Amino acid sequence: MSKSGYIKGFGVGRNPSSSKSSVSTQAHVEVVSSLEKQIESLKNLAEVQQQQIAAQNLVTQEQARKIEMQNKRFEEIENFMRMYKDRANMQVGEEDCSSEEFY
Repeated sequence: MSKSGYIKGFGVGRNPSSSKSSVSTQAHVEVVSSLEKQIESLKNLAEVQQQQIAAQNLVTQEQARKIEMQNKRFEEIENFMRMYKDRANMQVGEEDCSSEEFY
């Protein structure tokens, strides 16, 4: 029991003075206001981060598209080289077959 006769937490006895209550209420209001500001700040931060993620996703998609195009070009070059090699081998084979040494 406190000096005033009020038993804290049970609501028994005289109520605490209103000056203590108003200080407590003011502190509560300040804490709530501070928390609301923090929440707003975090919301803004989350929005900025979402925009950054979206921008990074676009860059990643563009890079993936470029890589795919390069892979197709490499495949075309590889196919061309195979065809050239096959033709060169065929020409060498024909020359070997047509020479007198072959018979």
